[in-house]
Amino acid sequence: MISHTTPLSLVVPLYCPNNYLLEMVEKQFFESIIRHVDKNNTEFIVIDDASPRKNDLEKLLLRVSQKGKLDMRIIYNKTNHGYPYNVNQGVDVASNNYVALATSDIFIPQGAIASMCSVLDQYPDVAVVGPTVNRTINRGYRAQAITTFNITAFSDEEYAKIENIAQRQREKPRVILDVNWVVGYFMIVRRNPFIEIGGADLRYGVGYGEETDFEVRLRRAGYRLAIDRNAFIFHGHPEKMQSYLGASMNTIPKEAAKAAVKNNLYFMKKNKLQTFLMFYDWTFRKKFKTIDGGYVKGGLE
Repeated sequence: MISHTTPLSLVVPLYCPNNYLLEMVEKQFFESIIRHVDKNNTEFIVIDDASPRKNDLEKLLLRVSQKGKLDMRIIYNKTNHGYPYNVNQGVDVASNNYVALATSDIFIPQGAIASMCSVLDQYPDVAVVGPTVNRTINRGYRAQAITTFNITAFSDEEYAKIENIAQRQREKPRVILDVNWVVGYFMIVRRNPFIEIGGADLRYGVGYGEETDFEVRLRRAGYRLAIDRNAFIFHGHPEKMQSYLGASMNTIPKEAAKAAVKNNLYFMKKNKLQTFLMFYDWTFRKKFKTIDGGYVKGGLE
């Protein structure tokens, strides 16, 4: 295990209405936590956002905490509030200034968190750092998307493929990008700046776009955002990965689709010119500035 020296709080909101999501959370997300996250230097904060399968989720959390010797703080919401609310909940109760915000449909390979923490250690004005990622729907955001790989099962063989991608990134020359956006499936934020700018805007409801919104406010407050090109975290799962909605959102597709449209319109109204910058960065920008002033080409490798 590659450990990080700075204490970290890891926040993961959960919403598990069916067997498949319970399996994904246990066999993929928490399996990667048990294998690769420094338990002695990490505070685990789990938020159950009123899962319909609460009893099954409770049993799952007990199993993984015993298997991995994880000391978890679990918050049970009586009603479903949505991802932005959960993020604020987790940051509010976090004990550490470095807070990882995670969705549950990821796999964290060896060394990724330690590498990202080192960016925050080295650059005090960076308030958010994200990793590289795979994309299975389209080419994605070129600053982060490096491969179209997806897994076909919850298995050691598939996880080994993830580890191979992560190792290749880890062994490349060090590259840290100074960017305008970090995608919200996994990021590490500094707790104090996040609270200073008011956290996630609850008007984003169930989610979509809340991270781009608080990233705008962090940049306006004078902080930088970074992407660690040497860290890779897998985002996906075997089922329905061609869906834009994501794992939990697939269980409420109509509500999620409406939220995506509504939140995009809200972001455009609230942030105006930032919308055009985001569109340019996501659609046309091919070269990205490094944190020390150079430029590198983004995109699939």
